[in-house]
This record gives sequence, C-alpha cells and structure tokens, in this order.
Amino acid sequence: MTSNKKTILSVDDDPTNLFIIEECLNDQYTVISADSGKKAVELLKDNPTSLPDIILLDVMMPQMDGFQTLAKIREIDKEIPVIFITALGRQEDICKGLEAGAQDYIIKPFHLQELKSRVDTHIKASNYLKLTKETIKIETVKAMITSIAHEINNPLTVVMSNVEFITPTGEEDQKILETINNNLTRIANIIKKIEHLEHVEFSNYIGTKKMLQL
Repeated sequence: MTSNKKTILSVDDDPTNLFIIEECLNDQYTVISADSGKKAVELLKDNPTSLPDIILLDVMMPQMDGFQTLAKIREIDKEIPVIFITALGRQEDICKGLEAGAQDYIIKPFHLQELKSRVDTHIKASNYLKLTKETIKIETVKAMITSIAHEINNPLTVVMSNVEFITPTGEEDQKILETINNNLTRIANIIKKIEHLEHVEFSNYIGTKKMLQL
C-alpha cells in the first residue's frame, strides 16, 4: 500500500463489482481488492503501518458479512472512512450501517460519478481531520514545553544568582563550583532552545518512547 496516490480498499465477493470499482477509480487512486471480509481484515492486520485511506465495503458477503467485517476493522483502526456499497436499501439497513461506524452508504446500482464524488469527499474530510488533529497535537506539545520551561527557569535563575556568592576555599572547591556553573549554564541554554522552538520534531529514544529534538 505504498504509493503517492491515496489508497482504496474495495471489499466485495463479486469479482465483477471489484472490477467496476477498480476501473472507475484507478486513474486517481491506488485500488486494492479483497473478495471477502476475512481477507480484508487479514490485509489490514498484515499492513498496520500502511492502512488504506478509505474502504469500500459490500454488506452481503458469505461467512463474514459487511457489518461483521466493519466491527473487525474498527478493532484495528477507528478512523478509516468506510463506505458501505450494497443492494440493501431499506431505511433500517442504512441506519444499521451508519450506527455500526460507516461514514456513508451507497445503494446498488450506483452511478460511477456518484461513487467518485463520495470517495473524494470522504478522503478530503479525512485529510482535514488528520491535519486538524496534528495541529492540535503540536500546539498542545508547544504549550506543555513552554510551561515546563517556565517552571524550570524560575528556580534555575534563583540557583544561578546565588551560586555567584559562593566563595571556594580551595582548589577542589573551585573545580566543583566550575562544574556546577557549567551545568547550570548548559541547563539555561537548553531552556532557551525550548523557549524558541518553532518546529516540533521527535526522534526515537527507548523502545516506543520518543524524544523531542532540540
């Protein structure tokens, strides 16, 4: 699922429907297909870091229907937009699909342009949501960094101003005092970097932990 194009996962037990959807969308998107709910779920589990941008999901499939498949999908990822494509057009079926966690519901037979338009709309909405969440995350991190820098800076200023009044009584005391001053200066420089941080970037630290790049 690695491509510059956005990726669509099409799930349907009818190969004709899979072919039609791929032909309709492959000029703009990378379309991958699964002919059963089970295969779709396995595909997602095998590619946890490269999930599709949207899923087109049939409802009436043997062994694992669309509703059961969607429940499994939501265990893997709760945000991938899912559009049900099905011949079930009753109001209760539509409500059931939306309540199950689908973003939209297209009734067969459908117009190809309608399919394109709905896919485009949901991918744009998904991209906007991701961008908004990332912006909020960055702003939250920046606010937290500013608060931490402020809380450290106040006692640091007090310590640095008082160290100046310490008079070493010998060579060993002089070395200790120099070490203290050097480390206080180092902390002060780190605080300045944090206060003037414009871009939030992370690097790997230990295990799953991340470290802020200064």
